[in-house]
Order: sequence, then structure tokens, then C-alpha cells
Amino acid sequence: MSFRWDVAPEQSLIPGLRAYEQKVRQAVEAVAQRISAQLAADAKANAAWRDQSGAARAGLASAVEVASDIVTIYLFHTVNYGPYLERSRGGRYAVIMPSIERAGPQIRAALESIFR
Repeated sequence: MSFRWDVAPEQSLIPGLRAYEQKVRQAVEAVAQRISAQLAADAKANAAWRDQSGAARAGLASAVEVASDIVTIYLFHTVNYGPYLERSRGGRYAVIMPSIERAGPQIRAALESIFR
């Protein structure tokens, strides 16, 4: 028994793989954008400190960076005393890592769903 391609692999397989790669990239970026917004909202809602001016809570922000094959989600303070809030009182006012840890299962599930 012999095998014969109806269409040469370089004419259908390679373009198909490139199209799949593009769809995966777009899906991962969409997940990152959605999670990024949710992270910032979660951090603002769950910050344990009592607001004095509201600047620290309002200054919690997130961003997505896409560089080559790496998609990075950042969650950060925009006020200069944000690092103090994260480390002071034994981490009592930390909000960055707790927000990321709460989002972990959701991030994993969203990324797994891309490949189903």
C-alpha cells in the first residue's frame, strides 16, 4: 500500500500551521487583556488598607506586554509608596501577589481552553 499526497505539505500544512499559530497568539493576547483588567479590579476591590486620599487604590493598574513569543501581564502601583504598602506590617496590606494568586486558576483554565 502506498501513500500519496493530494496536495503537497508545503502548500497546505505549513500555511495551516501558520494560521493556527496566529489564532493561538490572538487568543492568548485576548485572555491576557481580559485577565489584566480583572486583576486591577480585584486588587482595587480587595486592598486591605483604609484609604486616606484614595490615590493608592486608584493607582493600582495593570498592563499587558507582548514581545516576540512572550505575553506578560503586569499588576502594579502607580503611587511611589506602593512598595511600602506591599511590605509594611508583615505584608498585611499586600495586594499584588494575593490578587495574582487568586487569578491563577482562572488564568490556567482560560489558557487550557484555547487548546481544547
